[in-house]
Amino acid sequence: MIKIKLTVIGKLHNEFAKKWVEHYKKLLGKHCELEVKFVKEEKLNEGKNEVEVLRRESERIIEAVKTGDFLVILDSKGRRFRSKDFAKFIENYYTRSDVTLHFVVGGAIGVSEQILKFADMKLSLSDMTFAHQLTTVIFLEQLFRAISIVQGLPYHK
Repeated sequence: MIKIKLTVIGKLHNEFAKKWVEHYKKLLGKHCELEVKFVKEEKLNEGKNEVEVLRRESERIIEAVKTGDFLVILDSKGRRFRSKDFAKFIENYYTRSDVTLHFVVGGAIGVSEQILKFADMKLSLSDMTFAHQLTTVIFLEQLFRAISIVQGLPYHK
């Protein structure tokens, strides 16, 4: 069974997002080993600039990455897939027990260049920018859609 980890910088504060994340976690849990982890977001305030915030958040991301993880950072400049092509990407890892697909949703100001260079792949959900909580929901929905396509489930139709 495919192993997937999603690391999200920050918490879900919105009840809508919490509800939908739980919904997709429940659906996905039937088809993959899924771990969703929320890590502390650094606040921009006096004494902290963007570079420092990104550095600290990057440390938390690196701590979450394990040997055998294929690291995919959600980034606006990343690779774009149609749903069926994303399903093919997921299918390539479907029966591999030696690899965990590890996706990362960055914080409010994104992720550091260090993390982007460290990543195995960058993935874009859209040319548009979404609120970070909504990005988490959209990503999980697309992941469920991809797995539904791979398994021939009717969800995608």
